[in-house]
Amino acid sequence: MADPAALTHRVATPADADAIVDFARRFFFVDEPLTIAIRLMEGGGRCTELEDYCTESLAEGNSLVSENADGEVVGIVLNGIKRRIEGPCEPEELPPPEGQANTKFRHIVRLLDEADAQADVFGRFPDVDAYVDIKILSVHPDYRGKGIAKQLIDQSRELTRAQGMSMVRCVCTSFYTHKAVARLGFQHVHTMPYKSFVDEQGRVVFDTEPPHDNVETYVARV
Repeated sequence: MADPAALTHRVATPADADAIVDFARRFFFVDEPLTIAIRLMEGGGRCTELEDYCTESLAEGNSLVSENADGEVVGIVLNGIKRRIEGPCEPEELPPPEGQANTKFRHIVRLLDEADAQADVFGRFPDVDAYVDIKILSVHPDYRGKGIAKQLIDQSRELTRAQGMSMVRCVCTSFYTHKAVARLGFQHVHTMPYKSFVDEQGRVVFDTEPPHDNVETYVARV
């Protein structure tokens, strides 16, 4: 039986990249509403761009892993620093697509950029020059419902404060993540319906299953 008392939570480092990607491929990629909606992992394939997205900020020292007594990763929160001088990455700045997985991943990047622009956290909070962005939060199915996600978020807030920043942000693409951060006292700042995000032909890109109807942006002071 999964025993949350036997877990340790620690700061992730670049040396954890392989274990984090393996965990994400098994438990996050297959559950994430965005990847399901566009069938990103259909056929058991890989998306190296999404894997790189998971590990690109590990050197910043604000991501965390939860491990059981056997040293196995059972939870992750992957964070990254956003600074006021940085704007959202425009889709045309990305490398040209190399296969279907890359093309689909570009849709995810465009969606997150649009949610970022609409929420306009820096515009709403002129006193904030940098914040920690909670990019990915995932817990092993056997360990869910035991408060691990709360511990990871709480420790992310502590790391944010220790790094001299005063805010964390979470762009929730899952209904369940949005409910979880709301329960933790995060402030809701924006809703973007999935049906409002369309391609050049006006077709909805992410035909998500209920209850995942919106991208919800939350922030919390630390």
